[in-house]
Amino acid sequence: MSSTLPEELPDGGYELSCDWLLNPSRPREAIFGDGDKDRICRMVEEYEENPLEESHFFSKRRAKEIDDIWRHWQKYASLTGRDPDQVWVDVCTGREGTAKPYFQAFLRRYVEASITLRPCLGPKEWEKIQTIRCAVTLEDVWSTLVAAANINKKQSQNATIRDIGRWIGGEAAKFDLRLDQTFEKVEMTTGDVLLWLDTLWNRAMDIPWSPSVRLGAHTCVVFIGIGGWRSASILELPYEDVEIAHVRHPRNPLKICLVATITIYYVKQQKNRIRRDQRNKLKFSITFVPCKPLCLLTLLLSRAIADNAFFEGYRTIEELLPSGHQLRDGVDFSAIKWRDEVLEKPIVPVLYHQYRDIWNMTLFVASMLRNPRSYSMRVGTAGRLDGQLTPALRNFILSHSTGVYETSYHPVQVREGLMKVSFGDLAGENDELLGAMRNACLRRDPWAPIYITKQDLDNFENRRDLSQLRARLQSVAPKSKEKGKITGRIQYIKNSLEKLLIEERRCEYFENLQQGKSTTYLVNLSATNPRPKVHRASSLIAGFLARFFVDETSHTALLKKLVKYLRGLSLEGSPELDADRAVVSETESGARALPKPRCLLCDCPDFHNKSSLSRHVWDCHKDKFGSQFLCPECHRLGKGEVQVEAGRPAWSSHVARCHGTINAPNPISAKTAYCLLCSTHFTPKGFNTHLNRRHLVQFRQPLPCPECSRQGHDCQIRGQDAWVFHVREAHDGGWGVPGAVMTDRCEEGGSDYQPPIKRKQEVVVQRQYKRAKGCGLTKWELDGGFKGKGDHHQEEFWVTGRDEDYV
Repeated sequence: MSSTLPEELPDGGYELSCDWLLNPSRPREAIFGDGDKDRICRMVEEYEENPLEESHFFSKRRAKEIDDIWRHWQKYASLTGRDPDQVWVDVCTGREGTAKPYFQAFLRRYVEASITLRPCLGPKEWEKIQTIRCAVTLEDVWSTLVAAANINKKQSQNATIRDIGRWIGGEAAKFDLRLDQTFEKVEMTTGDVLLWLDTLWNRAMDIPWSPSVRLGAHTCVVFIGIGGWRSASILELPYEDVEIAHVRHPRNPLKICLVATITIYYVKQQKNRIRRDQRNKLKFSITFVPCKPLCLLTLLLSRAIADNAFFEGYRTIEELLPSGHQLRDGVDFSAIKWRDEVLEKPIVPVLYHQYRDIWNMTLFVASMLRNPRSYSMRVGTAGRLDGQLTPALRNFILSHSTGVYETSYHPVQVREGLMKVSFGDLAGENDELLGAMRNACLRRDPWAPIYITKQDLDNFENRRDLSQLRARLQSVAPKSKEKGKITGRIQYIKNSLEKLLIEERRCEYFENLQQGKSTTYLVNLSATNPRPKVHRASSLIAGFLARFFVDETSHTALLKKLVKYLRGLSLEGSPELDADRAVVSETESGARALPKPRCLLCDCPDFHNKSSLSRHVWDCHKDKFGSQFLCPECHRLGKGEVQVEAGRPAWSSHVARCHGTINAPNPISAKTAYCLLCSTHFTPKGFNTHLNRRHLVQFRQPLPCPECSRQGHDCQIRGQDAWVFHVREAHDGGWGVPGAVMTDRCEEGGSDYQPPIKRKQEVVVQRQYKRAKGCGLTKWELDGGFKGKGDHHQEEFWVTGRDEDYV
């Protein structure tokens, strides 16, 4: 702190003098005074120890790319006998002739090293595949290598670097690289988006995903269809970036509407940049829209209600709808607060690889000849925004420049009807017909095969590579790492072969269609997925839900069904009904798996078994059972305010009666056994194990009772049996669990519970007990002057400790 500031007081204030108050020091006054010398020197040393590197300005992913390519370059330089930096020094000093051959050889070897073996159909079983197929990939490698070397001085315009970039294009054919892109840029029109969403739900049995991922992918596609944002800006969007509010309608002041305002943060932004603008984020608002598949607010609210995300505890849409809320006079906006625990939780809980897989799987099931990339969603949205918005606003929403839009966001199929533009009315009225030609899904065929047969899958086992792996699998230990590696390799080969075989048959199918040949032998209407099925129950219900996106069902009814779907509850009229919320999965043999328990007090995922559920309930919700409370599950199901009595048994009994025994925690699994030696709670069954493992060594010598010491009593205990007796007699413990004080810690004040000491046994708690064996009998002897019953005539009662006295 600068010496110009007054001295700080211990209580946090400052010792201010009248002189300072009349003439206070100004900021930066005497900023570099003599008293700051040592402090400034320490600052300089700190920054010298942690110098500022170029990687500080890169994202983690980009920094890793640069580190990896530079590591490859260093290995390459050591093999050639050159200093890894000297080649770049030669470039800077004009010795291009000695540097270019090294760069060319490095890039050539980089392409050659990309060749690997992949499973294939046919007798060869494996074939060579060059993973680098485009010259643009090699150009990116070169750019990354230049960035790695270009640390101190910019040399991107150096003639040698420019020439090597041109050389890549000239040598592309020699390296078996394509100069053009491997895909055709198309756009996903509104019709394509609706078809994708319809396929996602109607063909749910062929697209097996969990409810959370399915609805999350649906939400992500609608998001990108609205603003064309990159998927990384949408996936795992947190609750804190979504604001739900009741808003008064401007034209009808008596009408209150639900509105959501969403903040989108752009990706691909420069790291640690000092901003003088706010172009790194965007906000937009939504409300209910008539087209239910595109109603983003319905999707977000269903996720929020299923997660119990509202601070006010709204568990049904009726509680949230404006009909139950009135704004005060003069108030036009009232935000609905989220619970603090969910602010950083994603409202779109989907990872990129999940979104990519479900995107491709849905298009595959829709029977596309070639799946458009997810990037086509961004291209389609950009086309819809262009012309309706100014270029400046379009660029701001899409987060790019006009040059980037003109270069990368025009599909090969021109959006406009050129005949109409060129010849006007002479071209006729064919706008709808020609507009349909832009649809990416126009050329699909719903009868194209999507599965191989069970026989095909079995035939893969006849391959030499799989036979060798199966034989090796028999000789390894059951739980070894090698077994997992072999199993994974077998699965990889089978997945690769399945993909190749179905692609081969689909190509044959579409080729026969184009040539007018028969495709009957390729179509099997009864074909099903030969692999073991996953998410079968939720996929059945998802297919049942598809109708509610397109019929006359209200948004409220659809939202209710989506909430039940997310929570794994059965729907009225759906293919799967179970009173105990059975999320049924059908195995390959057709057997039904047991339902998994869930916590009705929070939104934790399903538990593996009832024991894990019980541990969670008694540990995480211990404060809930000290008094009466309302059942949140009854409230969510619309049964009204159902009161549950205090105590764990009451909650367990209520859940078993009203919500299924599978979800009822076991009361006896609560940690009600309190250990006085370490002040820890255990379950009754776990306490015995704890006492024998943790404290057995302590009983080999006299030890003080911690509870008695806390109460000011000196009590030394010798032996485990003496400890059990002491706990029972002095602390009213050991009933049912020897050595433990049994207490309902939740009702006694939580984890800070301190068991009471029995004050009436002053003499007993100060004596030592030891165990003696003789003549086959076990008896208790008191160390220190046990002379008979007369020594205890003043006590309220006396317990001898001999079992034979109580027979």
